[in-house]
Amino acid sequence: MPSSSTEIVFDSSDKGIANTFEKMNRNQDRLYQKLDRLEKKSDRGAKASASNWMKVGETFKNVGLALVGGGGILSGLDLIKSANREIIEQAAEIAERYEDAAKRFRVQSGLRGIEAGDAQRRIEKIAVENAVSLDTGFAAATQLVSSGFTAREASGGSLDAFLDVLAATNQTGEGVDSEGLAKAMAGFLTANQLELTGENIRTYGGGLQSLFKSTNLQLDALPSLGKEAGALQSALSPQEQLAAAAVLQTQGSQDASSSATNLRNVVGRLQTAAASDTAGPALERLGLTAADVDFVGERIDDVLGRIGAGLQSVPEEERAGIAKSLVSEAGIASLNTLIANRSALRKNVADQANLGQFDADVAEAQQGAGAARIRLETASEVRRTQQYQADDIIKASLREELESRGYAQARTELFLGAYSTARAFGAGPDTAADLGMGDYGEFAEVQDAALKRATQAAGLESNPQSFEEFAEALRENTRSNRDVAAEMKKRPPAPPRSAGLGAGG
Repeated sequence: MPSSSTEIVFDSSDKGIANTFEKMNRNQDRLYQKLDRLEKKSDRGAKASASNWMKVGETFKNVGLALVGGGGILSGLDLIKSANREIIEQAAEIAERYEDAAKRFRVQSGLRGIEAGDAQRRIEKIAVENAVSLDTGFAAATQLVSSGFTAREASGGSLDAFLDVLAATNQTGEGVDSEGLAKAMAGFLTANQLELTGENIRTYGGGLQSLFKSTNLQLDALPSLGKEAGALQSALSPQEQLAAAAVLQTQGSQDASSSATNLRNVVGRLQTAAASDTAGPALERLGLTAADVDFVGERIDDVLGRIGAGLQSVPEEERAGIAKSLVSEAGIASLNTLIANRSALRKNVADQANLGQFDADVAEAQQGAGAARIRLETASEVRRTQQYQADDIIKASLREELESRGYAQARTELFLGAYSTARAFGAGPDTAADLGMGDYGEFAEVQDAALKRATQAAGLESNPQSFEEFAEALRENTRSNRDVAAEMKKRPPAPPRSAGLGAGG
């Protein structure tokens, strides 16, 4: 039965290259042995020193230097194939997830080519600026397009304004349904016959945020209110809808769904009072007509004031019956709550006009260590994705060049692995490509700089003696690596032959 494993076969030239890399590893091993001795000599004390070297190790790992394993420095081909495996796999995973999210946006928006690329870059930029993940940014943008926003708005001003609203209402982090909230925001604007623009998201989303701060109204109330907004928009302005819902939820202790339904029922029955057999006599008892409460030419505060004054003019024992005739028994509590809290209703309407405070709250929400960390993570995801995609193209070109020179597959894979390792150290594509073609020289400086950054991050410069000894060890390592580079350049390419792969049996 054939084996599923593949054995890499080296010829004499390939073995020479592998031996050269092993010599590099021995140089690295001697460096780390020296570091161990320095660590023990540190006059900062064993615990402090151990802590510093742990930080150095973490920094090495973070920049992709997975060089030290349980058994010491990894050797030979394993170094090249394994040193950068984790960072490459992470970049591949991020790139795949990013491409899926970007594809959904492209499909939904219908954008292709240059327009699609421009839109994706706008979404990336807005996600970084608003301190959200790429997943959140693309999910929101895709839903905005799906809900009727233009592709330009969904990847520009509207997305920016929507993410501002999320930040200012504490809708951040894992578990936030950015798609659902984007859909609800679009539904609320559409039901109120408002244009789907970033300015309107800012106006009404910012207004809702002001109520979020002072009442029980939350951003997640929008789905329920959006369902009823179509029935309410002919009677109440969007600000009045939000203000009244906030009163019912705060002073009336109703949940989001109940407050939206009850507001629709109260307003709807008063609008149609002229067609009701019971409402006419009840209004007459209050000294009113249907035209006084049908919201044609009246604001909600006017209507509630008239009904409230009328109820005060009749004996208390009649009030419940009259209210029932106007809005049904189910609507009595909501009507009474709105009448009793007209001052809160007026304040809720006025507060929504203070968009300057909204802008200040957005700025505050998007500051601090947490937001900075998310920005760095998102920007890093963008860079790593772009690097991964670009590196794929460069490595394909390198592979073609190496194979055209007659290099065996083992040797080709060795140099392609070296390219990825160089990129992980922070080398640019040109320097990494040189290493991928067997030129180690310039990479020595890149590695030296990367290791120095690691020591700086660990705070070792505050111990001059240890740092200077460490710096000298780095210089010695660089000299050794240059010797290896010179030896590597002497290795002639193998003559053309078939790929050296054999199936294990």
